[in-house]
Amino acid sequence: MKNNGGNAKVDKAEINRPNWDLVKQALEGKKPLSTLSKDYPN
Repeated sequence: MKNNGGNAKVDKAEINRPNWDLVKQALEGKKPLSTLSKDYPN
């Protein structure tokens, strides 16, 4: 409904998948866990 003058839009679905090679290296202790976060530089 647009009774209040608004509008709605559905954006394209975004799929985020981890880099499994980096996950494995972090779990094996070869890379720091911070490499898995976008909050820290890699």
